[in-house]
Amino acid sequence: MKIKGHTEIQIRDAKSGQMVQHTHDDNMVTNGLSEYFKNHGVLNATPFITNVRQNMITELLGGILLFNDTLNAQASNTHLADGIKMTANAAYGTLHTGDPTELGSYDGNESGWQDADHTTYRFVYNWTEAQGNGVIKSAALTSRVHGIVGEGNFTSGTALSTGQNPLENTGYAGFGGMSKPVYAVKNNTMYACSIDTTAQEFTIYKAHVSDTEVAINDAGRIEDTLWEEVETFANPSSTQTLRDNAVSFAVFKQNSVTLLFHTSMGLMVVVLNSAMDTISSYADITETATQISELWNYIAFLDSTASNILCARDQNSGRTFYKIDISNPVNTVEMTKIGDSRFNVPMFSVGKRHYGNNYIYDETLDKFIITNAGTDGGDGNVVCGDTYKDNHSIIVNPTRYYSEIRAGRNNSYIATINNLQNAVTKDSSQTMKVIYTLTFS
Repeated sequence: MKIKGHTEIQIRDAKSGQMVQHTHDDNMVTNGLSEYFKNHGVLNATPFITNVRQNMITELLGGILLFNDTLNAQASNTHLADGIKMTANAAYGTLHTGDPTELGSYDGNESGWQDADHTTYRFVYNWTEAQGNGVIKSAALTSRVHGIVGEGNFTSGTALSTGQNPLENTGYAGFGGMSKPVYAVKNNTMYACSIDTTAQEFTIYKAHVSDTEVAINDAGRIEDTLWEEVETFANPSSTQTLRDNAVSFAVFKQNSVTLLFHTSMGLMVVVLNSAMDTISSYADITETATQISELWNYIAFLDSTASNILCARDQNSGRTFYKIDISNPVNTVEMTKIGDSRFNVPMFSVGKRHYGNNYIYDETLDKFIITNAGTDGGDGNVVCGDTYKDNHSIIVNPTRYYSEIRAGRNNSYIATINNLQNAVTKDSSQTMKVIYTLTFS
């Protein structure tokens, strides 16, 4: 089936109702939906959750995101690139007033099927004078859920009082039998790390898991007998004690794998070779080295280069985040937060954008930006945070108690890209209507 999309943006003077800006543009379709439906073998959580079965169009294409810059119009561009800010968003079935001002409302009276043959569907969204103000250079359709969550409320710095669970309608399912935390799924192999706190050793394990190919030993549970030991390492630090909550984040590079360990005094960064049988280097990250008191080592992750740690300082009223230079921990700077929230570990990362329970950290913008996601997505149920996976169409997270990992469809995709021929600028004296028409053939 082919999908053609057309965007019409109407900007009107709020007092007179006169049209002051009016654009028409066609879109291109990305691989976002095909990625969403991709088969992931044993890890495959069904994409056909109840609401999707009942109405695929509104669930999978019922969110809209408007950005301050153009997007790379390539089919492979299925997630938002770093450095781009969201100006406005809206979603099917959502009516909204107040904060956050980025979020508009769905117009149910003007939306729906436009013909008896069900070949043309129209989504209509509205923003009041106070909403969606700023520059718009591109529009993209996404899932209904991600249309609510959004890509960061950069302008308002506020979020919905009752957030949207980002994992709703993702087909999230458990994969049982985990006796040790999984930190990566790569090339049909699952990697885990087990820590012996008495011997002060950590062991790397691997097991085959059907992701893109099936093996005879694949199972719905990974019992201890299926794990193959790769290597056991002594704690490389003479000052820090390994704790039994394993790694927090893993960054795979071409010739190395970087793991972030929780320790008695802070954090430890261990770099392994690509075969994961040799320690290439390690670094101790402590309160003394960083001069940060109350270093919150549970809430920490690595950037895309594995050169910096983003780590929280625990505070009663919220959390302050710092960026720590691994090679020189005294080089630590406090990060800017757009919106206040008790940010938690990331759920998944795509390039230089890291998605948490109710925030996004963008490395290029170098800021933490609050979203409309509720805390259900990543608050309290994850030990290792983001599990590395080189395919972003599912989210893979280990649970707090190690007994399973949870894999679910990632609904934060960009399904269509529409770069406007002429940028639109909306201000507080104007209203905006966006009509997004989809034609199926």
